[in-house]
Amino acid sequence: MNDSISKTNGFITNKSNGYTLTKKQKQFLDKAKDINIRSRRPFSCSDFPEFSDSNFRQMIYRLKGQIEIIVKSNPCFYKVRGVQLGKNDGFVTDYPTGEKLIWMLNQLKKQPASIHDIKIQFDSNLYDTISKISVVEINPKNKGIFLNCELISGYHTKLSIYPAKIQIDISCTFNPIVYDNQGAIFLIVLLTNLQNFLISLGKDQVQIPDFRQWIITHYHFGKDGKEEWNGESFHITIADAFDGLTRYYGKIMPNGKKIPRGEQICTPKIKISDELEKMFSLDISTNFVN
Repeated sequence: MNDSISKTNGFITNKSNGYTLTKKQKQFLDKAKDINIRSRRPFSCSDFPEFSDSNFRQMIYRLKGQIEIIVKSNPCFYKVRGVQLGKNDGFVTDYPTGEKLIWMLNQLKKQPASIHDIKIQFDSNLYDTISKISVVEINPKNKGIFLNCELISGYHTKLSIYPAKIQIDISCTFNPIVYDNQGAIFLIVLLTNLQNFLISLGKDQVQIPDFRQWIITHYHFGKDGKEEWNGESFHITIADAFDGLTRYYGKIMPNGKKIPRGEQICTPKIKISDELEKMFSLDISTNFVN
């Protein structure tokens, strides 16, 4: 077991605010803690597609003794009490001043914007069909069916199939999709492949909505520098009441090269068709480095 996780097991108890946690609350806390530690970031409502916005807020309220807010924005970002993000993520935290930040900003200005770690969700009854297949494993905690695929090399995708909803997580941190016309065309190809894959899972018996109607709920929007950073590791996080979290850090690539990266966590909650229109028109509504 991961040492960081084992050391924090004591932070989540069976009681909160004087009453015993329900099974659902304990599962919520376990997932939240896992995101904090394994993904090295706070969590938000977009990480819990199985909850409606109102149910998510109710869960946060009921667990207010176990959870603390990190950034008060729209959406808000949280962490489980006792989990120290800054010490668990392995980065040296600096203040956002000095020559290091100036050098990074100059690097990022020269590069095109891109998106990665994309989350998409939509309503579907695919679960009703594939849950009847004997070899399919169903998570006893949340009734989810979790599948992994890589229809295009470098774009690992996790499918979380719930009784009434599907969430798609596209993990492409090393291959971000450029936010322009060519990137939009690539995203269309990728999502078309995913749509066809889901149709095949349903054996043509399930109605999968056109990918343009899917809802994009979350992505990291940012820029990568091209010149290697040879100094110590760093991780600067700036909280902004309007844009949420902006992070600047040294990203270690698969070849061992460390490059500067700046990114915002965005939660658009709009149709894919609307996001594609923004990409084609280069409508980047953010105060990020341009």
